[in-house]
Amino acid sequence: MQRILIALGFLTTVPVRVKEITKDDLARSMVYFPLIGLFIGSILVLVNRGAILFFPPLVANLLIVITLVILTGAFHLDGLADTLDGFYAGRTKEEILNIMRDSMIGVMGVTGIVLVLLAKWAGLSEMSPLVKDGALLLAPTLGRCSVVLAAFLSPYARETEGTGKPFANQVKASEFCIAALFTLIASLTLFKISGLILFLIVVLIVVGFTKKAKKKIGGMTGDLFGFLCETVEVLTIGGLVCLNHP
Repeated sequence: MQRILIALGFLTTVPVRVKEITKDDLARSMVYFPLIGLFIGSILVLVNRGAILFFPPLVANLLIVITLVILTGAFHLDGLADTLDGFYAGRTKEEILNIMRDSMIGVMGVTGIVLVLLAKWAGLSEMSPLVKDGALLLAPTLGRCSVVLAAFLSPYARETEGTGKPFANQVKASEFCIAALFTLIASLTLFKISGLILFLIVVLIVVGFTKKAKKKIGGMTGDLFGFLCETVEVLTIGGLVCLNHP
């Protein structure tokens, strides 16, 4: 139970009380990341059902996106911005890592955040009401499962401490299998074949991205985990629009 609370406190702004958190506790909590993703999705479903009673669909979808940002504390969006700034402005490993650690945000980072938020809003706005609840559940779940897979596959890129160090290359095979199986079951339950297709696409994306990260900077960082999570959420929403378009 404590590690579920650790995962909840780490991935969301929900206030939780845990007396003492070790690096091992953080690493072991990753098995619950997809479950927390499903919890986040459940909140978004409730917001959607409440918002559509009082607002037109475009406004309701905007409230969903805003809720997601608030509920996660823009945690992964920060990683998205830092990754884009670092990968596009830096040439060497040291330059990229230094740029990603810089608290200032660059043009590519701002552009990435705006485009991701617009993509989520546009995707939800193009989505059938029959599909939307499932999409709101699945996108955060797949997003956080992608982080578990990336942490399982890749070492930590920095030599110094960072947000991603307790996670990268610290996930046990059994924990990854549990997280992946939970996510696969959720995908199949919500969207059957479409869910399976999206799950497999996410696996391929994570494998490809971790290989690129290893080649470019030697592994994953906390910012790269955030970038991956946001990217998978957008692709899940977009994929469901395409797969379920009449």
